[in-house]
Amino acid sequence: MVRRTLVGVALLAAIALGVSIWKFNADRESGPPISGETRAGFLKSAVGGCVALQKASPANAEIPAETITSYCECYADTLAGRVTASDIDSLRGKSTAEMQAAMRPKMAASEQVCLSKLDGKD
Repeated sequence: MVRRTLVGVALLAAIALGVSIWKFNADRESGPPISGETRAGFLKSAVGGCVALQKASPANAEIPAETITSYCECYADTLAGRVTASDIDSLRGKSTAEMQAAMRPKMAASEQVCLSKLDGKD
């Protein structure tokens, strides 16, 4: 039940994360995952956006706030470990739909990691 509900609103979280990625404008090197202040800002923005969207979804009315927060923290952290400065740079000037399409494989992998943790399969 929790898994299906969270997956159902993952698209909304993806939009928020795509916008979060687009907001970063600092000079970065490509290659390794984002780190330092860039990662901290990404995590703060991504978790905040994810939690707000998940809590606003009527489908999540029965899901405890702690579960939503845990999922969003895991998702943001896992995604931040996959996103590079090059990814962020490549998203500048793109529409939300284009950002989602470009980041979908990394977002989907992050979703699976965190949903498995919620299901106790990690």
